[in-house]
Amino acid sequence: MVKKKLKELYREKANEKRQEAKELIDGLGEFKKNSTAGEVVEYTHDIYKFLKTVGRYLRSAGDMERAKQYDSLSEKYRGPPKRGLERVMDSRAMAYLSITFLVMAAIFVSFSLTGNAIGNLTTRNYTWISTCLFFVGLVFAFIYVRGKKK
Repeated sequence: MVKKKLKELYREKANEKRQEAKELIDGLGEFKKNSTAGEVVEYTHDIYKFLKTVGRYLRSAGDMERAKQYDSLSEKYRGPPKRGLERVMDSRAMAYLSITFLVMAAIFVSFSLTGNAIGNLTTRNYTWISTCLFFVGLVFAFIYVRGKKK
């Protein structure tokens, strides 16, 4: 009984998303006339996400055949693959780099706070190093958060 209601709910969600994707597809021609190439890529990526969501809902509802149809249709709107630096900027690597640089900054600032020196670096050098590492960590964190918002 619960599974049946859940499947119906997934079918309803799939129909809602399918309708939204259909509206986006219908408006694509007009959008292309009045928009830049970057905006068109984002628009088609939105269509891709809607169609993928429809496929996911249909798969959850047990309708595998239609889910495959929507998955293959979504590939038409996928857009160009991300390459090199663009892929790294959107990945978790930015989060790891941010955390790493912030931890390194904390380590270096602790040396300057306690007055301990390693090698022939002065506390002023530690302060500069920790400040630079801190700002680099913040930049990576900012890039990561901006990538997540897209």
